[in-house]
Amino acid sequence: MEMDIANGVSVKRQGDEHHNERPSQKVKPSTDSQSMPRKNTLRSAEKHRESTCRFADLVAIASIRHYEKHAPEKIVTIFRGQQTVLATFLIFDESKIDMLEINPEMENDVYHYENPNFPLQVVAFGLGTKYMNKKDIKADTAKRKVRDSHAEILARRALCRFLLTEMENEKSNSFSPFVEKSATGKFRLKPHLKLILYTSSAPCGNSVLKRWAKGRRESYDASYDNTPFKYPSWTHEKIHVQSLEQGQIAPLVKKEDPSGVEAEMSSDRKTEIVMATLATKNSDRRHGPRIAPGTAQPDTGFGCILSCSDKIAYWNLLGVQGKMLMNIMDNPLYISVLVVGRKFSRVHLRRALCCRLQDFNPRRFNDDISKESNCFRLNHPTILCTKTKLDKGVLSQTTSANFAAVECLSWSRNDAAADIIDGNKGVSLTQQNGVPLVAGITIAELLTKVKYDSVQNAYSSEELKKDPSTYVYAKVKHGITKMKMYKFINDLSYTKGQERI
Repeated sequence: MEMDIANGVSVKRQGDEHHNERPSQKVKPSTDSQSMPRKNTLRSAEKHRESTCRFADLVAIASIRHYEKHAPEKIVTIFRGQQTVLATFLIFDESKIDMLEINPEMENDVYHYENPNFPLQVVAFGLGTKYMNKKDIKADTAKRKVRDSHAEILARRALCRFLLTEMENEKSNSFSPFVEKSATGKFRLKPHLKLILYTSSAPCGNSVLKRWAKGRRESYDASYDNTPFKYPSWTHEKIHVQSLEQGQIAPLVKKEDPSGVEAEMSSDRKTEIVMATLATKNSDRRHGPRIAPGTAQPDTGFGCILSCSDKIAYWNLLGVQGKMLMNIMDNPLYISVLVVGRKFSRVHLRRALCCRLQDFNPRRFNDDISKESNCFRLNHPTILCTKTKLDKGVLSQTTSANFAAVECLSWSRNDAAADIIDGNKGVSLTQQNGVPLVAGITIAELLTKVKYDSVQNAYSSEELKKDPSTYVYAKVKHGITKMKMYKFINDLSYTKGQERI
């Protein structure tokens, strides 16, 4: 039997009446010309899943409502028939919980999400699934384009923009409810605030490889229903690394169009890749590397942008503020809670986003400036699942998800409007000069304005580069990536024979 979702009735498939007959019996095909054709059943664009707790749904609903409010109508129209990914950063202020009246219908009350006293405030979001190719990236020496327009990356860039505008307000003696100056004269997030990341789908790369550990279906914890701003938390157990050759903890890059990449390759390089591909196919598939959809191994030449799983792993070691903001921040800024929608699996998200760096020690690279390197640590965020869907549409059983649209979106709390970005080209479709509000050069100009009250020498300031915190950040990241090789420390390689750093 099949369910016709459109009409809400069960439809008998041709041959259903024979399911109880013995296998040896032959069944003649029906010759009834009046028999009804099989109807094309529908399925939800997002599978049903269970939330961890009420708090996770509040985070997701607040995120989606802000996207729907600030997204231009053009973007909303485009994604009514296509799929995309939304990521947001929220500031969680526990001190405001007592100001709210907790009730069972709070999730549906729009007033709460618009209320400045609501404990969850969305401060930045990104929307998109696109990125630039290697050739165009090399040509963008001035950092005027956004190379990676996946939702999580745009959201982090928008967060940096938000933080800089808040710092500028604080510096000009205008009150900021989010940042303050510390005793060192640098900025920090106010101590009673927490940073939350929501993403409507598990980050691309390692986190969607459901291997090397057994996941389980999420179960709802009703004990938090009366305290919706509380949530369960668990200790991250040490992972057992036993499948290095399969890429258990290895980085991946976002895969480019093979035809475009091959056009740039020498004949020797093409032959090398063909031979390596044949060797992989002829080897025991149980021991070959596992590659997440839409990604490739870093050394194949089919991409140069790290997957979102790998970038979030960086953030959990080095902070989400990035190298430039380390100049003016007291300490790295870490994610406290991560809320995920589609493809959720806690054990695999933990491995991909933080625990595979469990043996990495930043101080091994910074003995000469150990005081500065002490600020870095491996952060293990609380990981929650939400059943709230970004895409409430339906697809036919024969239709695949459509991620074709190149339009992406970035927004930060202090911006007048969201910025539409062509994700394949990295340019803004709304800014007159084509430079996105979250491009590297734009963020650098904001940074120099906060630090020097000027936008001169943006991005290339030697004084910025000499700042001890920036130097440590760059050196630690160099130790993880091995620069252009885009490889983590030895534990993140595909083979055991790599020399340890």
